[in-house]
Amino acid sequence: MKISIPEATVGTVGAQQVSIGQVKLGAVHIGQLSLNDLKVQASTGVAQLRNVRVVLTLVFALDWTVGVIIDAGPLGKVDFSQSGTLDLGKLELGIGFGNVTLPGLADLALEIPKLPTADLSAVIGSLKGLNLGPVLAERIKAQGLVAPAQGFQLNGLGLGAASAQDVAITDAAMDDITIGRVSGGTLPLAGFTIPNLAFPPVKIPRVSCRNVSADSNAVVTEMPEVDVGLLKATLTTTTTAHFEIDELRLDGIKAAASIGEIALKNVELPYEILDLTLSQIGIERIGVPAVKVN
Repeated sequence: MKISIPEATVGTVGAQQVSIGQVKLGAVHIGQLSLNDLKVQASTGVAQLRNVRVVLTLVFALDWTVGVIIDAGPLGKVDFSQSGTLDLGKLELGIGFGNVTLPGLADLALEIPKLPTADLSAVIGSLKGLNLGPVLAERIKAQGLVAPAQGFQLNGLGLGAASAQDVAITDAAMDDITIGRVSGGTLPLAGFTIPNLAFPPVKIPRVSCRNVSADSNAVVTEMPEVDVGLLKATLTTTTTAHFEIDELRLDGIKAAASIGEIALKNVELPYEILDLTLSQIGIERIGVPAVKVN
Protein backbone atom coordinates (compact mmCIF):
# COMPACT_ATOMS: atom_id res chain seq x y z
CA MET A 1 0.00 0.00 0.00
CA LYS A 2 1.26 3.49 -0.83
CA ILE A 3 0.07 6.97 0.03
CA SER A 4 0.12 9.35 -2.92
CA ILE A 5 0.28 13.08 -2.22
CA PRO A 6 0.15 15.00 -5.53
CA GLU A 7 0.98 18.32 -3.92
CA ALA A 8 1.80 19.60 -0.47
CA THR A 9 2.35 23.15 0.71
CA VAL A 10 4.64 23.82 3.67
CA GLY A 11 3.99 27.24 5.19
CA THR A 12 7.14 27.93 7.16
CA VAL A 13 10.12 25.74 8.03
CA GLY A 14 12.61 26.82 10.63
CA ALA A 15 15.86 25.16 11.67
CA GLN A 16 17.64 26.28 14.81
CA GLN A 17 21.04 25.12 13.62
CA VAL A 18 22.51 24.43 10.15
CA SER A 19 25.90 22.72 10.11
CA ILE A 20 27.91 22.04 6.95
CA GLY A 21 30.90 19.75 7.27
CA GLN A 22 32.59 20.79 4.04
CA VAL A 23 31.90 22.90 0.95
CA LYS A 24 34.08 22.09 -2.03
CA LEU A 25 34.40 24.87 -4.56
CA GLY A 26 35.60 24.09 -8.06
CA ALA A 27 37.61 26.20 -10.45
CA VAL A 28 36.07 29.68 -10.42
CA HIS A 29 35.88 31.58 -13.69
CA ILE A 30 35.37 35.36 -13.64
CA GLY A 31 34.49 36.95 -16.94
CA GLN A 32 35.50 40.44 -15.84
CA LEU A 33 36.86 42.00 -12.65
CA SER A 34 37.18 45.77 -12.24
CA LEU A 35 38.84 47.70 -9.43
CA ASN A 36 37.38 51.21 -9.39
CA ASP A 37 38.86 54.23 -7.59
CA LEU A 38 42.00 52.50 -6.32
CA LYS A 39 44.01 54.77 -4.03
CA VAL A 40 47.31 53.94 -2.35
CA GLN A 41 49.11 56.27 0.06
CA ALA A 42 52.63 55.41 1.22
CA SER A 43 55.36 57.27 3.03
CA THR A 44 58.80 56.48 4.36
CA GLY A 45 60.66 58.13 7.17
CA VAL A 46 64.06 57.62 5.52
CA ALA A 47 64.89 56.18 2.09
CA GLN A 48 68.63 55.65 1.86
CA LEU A 49 71.27 54.02 -0.33
CA ARG A 50 74.17 52.98 1.87
CA ASN A 51 77.78 52.96 0.71
CA VAL A 52 77.20 53.78 -2.96
CA ARG A 53 80.12 53.18 -5.33
CA VAL A 54 80.38 53.85 -9.05
CA VAL A 55 83.06 52.41 -11.29
CA LEU A 56 83.48 54.17 -14.67
CA THR A 57 85.21 52.17 -17.40
CA LEU A 58 86.53 54.01 -20.44
CA VAL A 59 87.75 51.92 -23.39
CA PHE A 60 89.83 53.84 -25.99
CA ALA A 61 90.23 52.89 -29.65
CA LEU A 62 91.81 54.67 -32.63
CA ASP A 63 90.29 54.18 -36.08
CA TRP A 64 92.92 55.05 -38.75
CA THR A 65 93.27 55.19 -42.51
CA VAL A 66 96.63 55.60 -44.37
CA GLY A 67 97.03 55.86 -48.13
CA VAL A 68 96.40 57.77 -51.28
CA ILE A 69 93.92 57.52 -54.12
CA ILE A 70 95.30 58.20 -57.65
CA ASP A 71 93.12 59.12 -60.59
CA ALA A 72 94.50 57.06 -63.52
CA GLY A 73 92.25 58.55 -66.16
CA PRO A 74 90.76 55.83 -68.34
CA LEU A 75 91.87 53.22 -65.81
CA GLY A 76 89.77 54.85 -63.11
CA LYS A 77 90.89 55.51 -59.58
CA VAL A 78 93.56 53.40 -57.92
CA ASP A 79 93.31 53.14 -54.16
CA PHE A 80 96.57 52.68 -52.26
CA SER A 81 95.22 52.82 -48.71
CA GLN A 82 94.90 50.72 -45.59
CA SER A 83 92.75 51.07 -42.49
CA GLY A 84 92.33 49.50 -39.07
CA THR A 85 91.61 50.01 -35.38
CA LEU A 86 94.16 50.30 -32.60
CA ASP A 87 93.20 49.22 -29.07
CA LEU A 88 94.54 51.91 -26.76
CA GLY A 89 93.50 50.12 -23.55
CA LYS A 90 91.02 51.14 -20.90
CA LEU A 91 90.80 53.32 -17.84
CA GLU A 92 88.78 52.56 -14.71
CA LEU A 93 87.75 55.24 -12.26
CA GLY A 94 86.18 54.37 -8.90
CA ILE A 95 84.04 57.00 -7.18
CA GLY A 96 82.57 56.59 -3.70
CA PHE A 97 79.43 58.56 -2.73
CA GLY A 98 78.90 57.15 0.77
CA ASN A 99 75.28 57.13 1.95
CA VAL A 100 72.73 58.77 -0.37
CA THR A 101 69.28 59.85 0.84
CA LEU A 102 66.40 59.66 -1.64
CA PRO A 103 63.87 62.40 -0.80
CA GLY A 104 61.64 61.47 -3.75
CA LEU A 105 60.44 58.30 -1.95
CA ALA A 106 59.40 60.11 1.22
CA ASP A 107 55.73 60.46 0.16
CA LEU A 108 54.02 58.47 -2.60
CA ALA A 109 50.42 58.67 -3.81
CA LEU A 110 48.89 56.37 -6.41
CA GLU A 111 45.40 56.80 -7.86
CA ILE A 112 43.91 54.51 -10.53
CA PRO A 113 40.34 55.40 -11.66
CA LYS A 114 39.65 51.96 -13.12
CA LEU A 115 41.70 48.78 -13.45
CA PRO A 116 39.82 46.15 -15.53
CA THR A 117 40.90 42.52 -15.92
CA ALA A 118 39.15 39.90 -18.05
CA ASP A 119 38.98 36.08 -18.11
CA LEU A 120 40.31 35.24 -14.65
CA SER A 121 40.47 31.72 -13.23
CA ALA A 122 41.04 30.80 -9.61
CA VAL A 123 40.96 27.72 -7.41
CA ILE A 124 39.43 28.21 -3.96
CA GLY A 125 40.11 25.77 -1.14
CA SER A 126 37.38 23.89 0.71
CA LEU A 127 35.35 25.59 3.43
CA LYS A 128 35.08 23.35 6.50
CA GLY A 129 33.09 23.41 9.71
CA LEU A 130 30.44 26.01 8.79
CA ASN A 131 27.79 26.71 11.45
CA LEU A 132 25.14 29.00 9.97
CA GLY A 133 22.86 29.28 13.01
CA PRO A 134 19.05 29.59 12.69
CA VAL A 135 17.48 29.69 9.22
CA LEU A 136 13.90 30.23 8.02
CA ALA A 137 12.37 28.96 4.76
CA GLU A 138 8.93 29.97 3.46
CA ARG A 139 6.57 29.11 0.56
CA ILE A 140 7.81 25.56 0.06
CA LYS A 141 5.87 23.21 -2.25
CA ALA A 142 6.38 19.49 -2.71
CA GLN A 143 4.81 17.70 -5.71
CA GLY A 144 4.44 14.05 -6.62
CA LEU A 145 5.17 12.75 -3.11
CA VAL A 146 4.63 9.01 -2.55
CA ALA A 147 5.13 7.54 0.91
CA PRO A 148 6.56 5.19 1.70
CA ALA A 149 8.53 4.39 -1.45
CA GLN A 150 8.29 0.59 -0.92
CA GLY A 151 4.66 0.62 0.23
CA PHE A 152 3.26 -0.67 3.53
CA GLN A 153 0.70 -3.18 4.90
CA LEU A 154 -1.79 -3.08 7.73
CA ASN A 155 -2.33 -6.63 9.06
CA GLY A 156 -5.90 -7.45 10.04
CA LEU A 157 -7.29 -4.34 8.33
CA GLY A 158 -8.73 -4.42 4.84
CA LEU A 159 -8.77 -1.18 2.95
CA GLY A 160 -9.23 -1.14 -0.79
CA ALA A 161 -8.76 2.52 -1.46
CA ALA A 162 -9.31 5.80 0.35
CA SER A 163 -8.95 9.47 -0.34
CA ALA A 164 -9.03 12.67 1.65
CA GLN A 165 -9.11 16.31 0.64
CA ASP A 166 -7.97 19.54 2.24
CA VAL A 167 -5.82 17.88 4.89
CA ALA A 168 -4.04 20.36 7.15
CA ILE A 169 -1.30 19.54 9.64
CA THR A 170 -0.91 22.51 11.95
CA ASP A 171 2.39 21.64 13.55
CA ALA A 172 5.26 19.23 13.00
CA ALA A 173 8.80 18.86 14.23
CA MET A 174 11.91 16.81 13.54
CA ASP A 175 15.05 16.48 15.61
CA ASP A 176 17.49 16.65 12.71
CA ILE A 177 18.06 15.87 9.05
CA THR A 178 21.49 14.75 7.85
CA ILE A 179 22.46 14.85 4.18
CA GLY A 180 25.71 13.17 3.26
CA ARG A 181 26.33 14.92 -0.02
CA VAL A 182 24.76 17.60 -2.17
CA SER A 183 26.21 17.60 -5.68
CA GLY A 184 25.87 21.00 -7.24
CA GLY A 185 26.43 22.03 -10.79
CA THR A 186 27.67 25.53 -11.49
CA LEU A 187 26.29 28.53 -9.66
CA PRO A 188 26.13 31.38 -12.24
CA LEU A 189 26.41 34.92 -10.95
CA ALA A 190 25.69 37.54 -13.59
CA GLY A 191 27.49 40.17 -11.56
CA PHE A 192 27.87 41.68 -8.13
CA THR A 193 29.82 44.52 -6.56
CA ILE A 194 31.71 45.03 -3.30
CA PRO A 195 31.64 48.76 -2.47
CA ASN A 196 33.91 50.93 -0.34
CA LEU A 197 36.79 48.78 0.82
CA ALA A 198 39.25 50.57 3.09
CA PHE A 199 42.39 48.89 4.36
CA PRO A 200 43.76 50.19 7.66
CA PRO A 201 47.20 51.83 7.68
CA VAL A 202 50.09 49.40 7.88
CA LYS A 203 53.38 50.26 9.56
CA ILE A 204 56.60 48.50 8.57
CA PRO A 205 59.64 49.43 10.67
CA ARG A 206 62.25 48.65 8.02
CA VAL A 207 62.64 47.12 4.56
CA SER A 208 66.15 46.51 3.26
CA CYS A 209 67.83 44.89 0.29
CA ARG A 210 71.54 44.11 0.38
CA ASN A 211 74.23 43.88 -2.31
CA VAL A 212 72.44 45.78 -5.07
CA SER A 213 74.33 46.21 -8.34
CA ALA A 214 73.54 47.51 -11.82
CA ASP A 215 75.31 48.25 -15.09
CA SER A 216 74.56 51.07 -17.50
CA ASN A 217 74.38 50.77 -21.26
CA ALA A 218 77.58 51.52 -23.15
CA VAL A 219 77.93 55.07 -24.49
CA VAL A 220 80.18 55.51 -27.54
CA THR A 221 81.75 58.94 -28.11
CA GLU A 222 83.79 59.86 -31.18
CA MET A 223 86.31 62.69 -31.18
CA PRO A 224 86.59 64.98 -34.26
CA GLU A 225 88.41 63.33 -37.17
CA VAL A 226 92.06 64.26 -37.72
CA ASP A 227 93.05 64.51 -41.43
CA VAL A 228 96.71 65.22 -42.37
CA GLY A 229 96.57 64.16 -45.96
CA LEU A 230 97.96 60.62 -46.07
CA LEU A 231 96.67 59.87 -42.54
CA LYS A 232 93.18 60.10 -41.13
CA ALA A 233 92.39 59.14 -37.52
CA THR A 234 89.39 59.18 -35.16
CA LEU A 235 89.58 58.55 -31.41
CA THR A 236 86.59 56.58 -30.01
CA THR A 237 85.74 56.28 -26.32
CA THR A 238 83.28 53.68 -24.99
CA THR A 239 82.05 54.47 -21.46
CA THR A 240 80.16 52.14 -19.09
CA ALA A 241 79.21 52.59 -15.45
CA HIS A 242 78.88 49.89 -12.78
CA PHE A 243 76.91 50.73 -9.63
CA GLU A 244 77.37 48.92 -6.33
CA ILE A 245 75.19 49.54 -3.27
CA ASP A 246 75.75 47.71 -0.01
CA GLU A 247 72.15 48.21 1.14
CA LEU A 248 68.91 49.83 0.04
CA ARG A 249 67.09 50.76 3.24
CA LEU A 250 63.56 52.08 3.75
CA ASP A 251 62.70 53.01 7.35
CA GLY A 252 59.34 53.89 8.90
CA ILE A 253 57.09 52.84 6.02
CA LYS A 254 53.40 53.69 6.34
CA ALA A 255 50.91 52.54 3.73
CA ALA A 256 47.13 52.65 3.36
CA ALA A 257 44.85 51.71 0.48
CA SER A 258 41.21 52.05 -0.43
CA ILE A 259 39.05 50.71 -3.26
CA GLY A 260 35.86 52.48 -4.21
CA GLU A 261 34.31 49.36 -5.72
CA ILE A 262 35.16 45.83 -6.83
CA ALA A 263 32.86 44.73 -9.66
CA LEU A 264 32.68 41.12 -10.85
CA LYS A 265 30.72 40.03 -13.92
CA ASN A 266 29.87 36.61 -15.38
CA VAL A 267 31.12 34.52 -12.44
CA GLU A 268 30.79 30.73 -12.63
CA LEU A 269 31.16 28.94 -9.28
CA PRO A 270 31.01 25.10 -9.20
CA TYR A 271 30.20 23.74 -5.74
CA GLU A 272 29.61 20.55 -3.76
CA ILE A 273 28.28 20.32 -0.18
CA LEU A 274 29.25 17.45 2.14
CA ASP A 275 27.77 16.50 5.54
CA LEU A 276 24.80 18.90 5.73
CA THR A 277 22.90 18.73 9.03
CA LEU A 278 19.71 20.62 9.97
CA SER A 279 18.86 20.40 13.69
CA GLN A 280 15.66 21.16 15.64
CA ILE A 281 13.39 21.61 12.63
CA GLY A 282 9.97 23.15 13.25
CA ILE A 283 7.15 23.19 10.65
CA GLU A 284 4.25 25.52 11.36
CA ARG A 285 1.69 24.23 8.83
CA ILE A 286 1.50 21.56 6.12
CA GLY A 287 -1.41 21.80 3.69
CA VAL A 288 -2.26 18.77 1.51
CA PRO A 289 -5.08 19.33 -1.06
CA ALA A 290 -5.65 15.59 -1.62
CA VAL A 291 -4.37 12.27 -0.30
CA LYS A 292 -4.99 8.95 -2.04
CA VAL A 293 -4.32 5.53 -0.55
CA ASN A 294 -4.09 2.72 -3.12
